[in-house]
Amino acid sequence: DGTKALEFGVLSTEDEKIMYNLADVEANIRNRFKDIKNVFIEMRGIYGGLYEYKEVYEPQEFLQSDYDTEEGFQHYFNQNPLARHTVVQFEEEEFKTFVSNKDSLNVALAKSLEAVNFDC
Repeated sequence: DGTKALEFGVLSTEDEKIMYNLADVEANIRNRFKDIKNVFIEMRGIYGGLYEYKEVYEPQEFLQSDYDTEEGFQHYFNQNPLARHTVVQFEEEEFKTFVSNKDSLNVALAKSLEAVNFDC
């Protein structure tokens, strides 16, 4: 289609006003090509130039106690569980064989629940 593009990268160090300088460069190039039809100047893809580096940085730290957590606690304690998931592991006693049929599993589960005072 005859479209041509020119792209170039710039790396700058120790220039605190790089963003302003690049904006001026863009404005100068745009002004130079303003009378030429179908020429578009665009500055994009600026990485790392948006934040000013501060030599002395003293952040303010906040503790959890600085925040009101009452609403969150109320929400947590008002939740009702929809289900319960329990993982049970059966181990054979030494020199005994565990027969894993429906009845023996029911007895083992009942004894396990009884041992932890679980009410069904």
